[in-house]
Amino acid sequence: SSPSVKKCFAYCSIFPQDTELGEDELIQHWIAEGFVLKNNRVMEETGGEYLRILLQNSLLEKVGESWRTYYKMHDLVHDFAKSILNQDRYLALNSSEGLAENTTRTIPASIRTLFLHLEGGVSTDMLLRFKYLHVLRLYGDDVKFLPSSIGKLPSLRLLDIKSSRIRSLPESLCKLYNLQTLTMRDYALEGGFPKRMSDLISLRHLNYWHGDAKFKMPVQMGRLTCLQTLKFFNVSQERGRGIEELGTLKYLKGSLRIKNLGLVKGKEAAKQAKLFEKPDLSYLAFEWESGDRESDNREEDVLEGLQPHPNLQRLQ
Repeated sequence: SSPSVKKCFAYCSIFPQDTELGEDELIQHWIAEGFVLKNNRVMEETGGEYLRILLQNSLLEKVGESWRTYYKMHDLVHDFAKSILNQDRYLALNSSEGLAENTTRTIPASIRTLFLHLEGGVSTDMLLRFKYLHVLRLYGDDVKFLPSSIGKLPSLRLLDIKSSRIRSLPESLCKLYNLQTLTMRDYALEGGFPKRMSDLISLRHLNYWHGDAKFKMPVQMGRLTCLQTLKFFNVSQERGRGIEELGTLKYLKGSLRIKNLGLVKGKEAAKQAKLFEKPDLSYLAFEWESGDRESDNREEDVLEGLQPHPNLQRLQ
């Protein structure tokens, strides 16, 4: 009966048939489109309730495998959802359907969600028409750079480039003050994050992983106080990249891996991460690199300072 749930249901059809949808991915899209009404930190919980309603009504199917859970839509349900989706607002275009860059001129300028699978990549100005865009998903092997004009999409709330070949982010990205979700291919960034990444003050989900302990975190991450998803944090001795940046990120949830703990000066420094005040973290991993240990054996002191909230389910 809820108009919001109906919108969420119809929106599922923008993903191709048989797409294996992750729970977080779906909810982050719904929130970006404004379908989840509570504008606070529990929007993700409300989105989870909407998902359960769709499951109870057999409009989505939950598939559990040994190592993951995902959701999918039966073909007939997908066709019905697509029939009630507003194509002037939400559109997925695939290059296999004959999409050339010049056909993007036929897309309504009022579009809110745009999935673009491009052959030939993205030109510098092709996105400028879409001032009202909330969700942009770029994919395809020819998509190798993100144009600096991305910074001129002030309403953008979700950017998904994980299925592209983009390996760097323009500095103009940091002007997207409404951006809530940034999703990239793991290990993709060669030059690190843009310098002013901490300007993205609305960011809730940074869906990115880089396994190299030398990879630099954004400076002053502590300014991103809405952040919930952060898969890893590499401690550094550089100003604005110390473990204290985690202290203000009180809404972090799920999994977090903290590396280079040998660079933390002791118990009091470690306490500044305030892990005890993060009840939504379920999994924590602590890593000391072999080259960063001091001779005074302070690992136990640091470990004491990293005491997690009692809700933690797993510690490595």
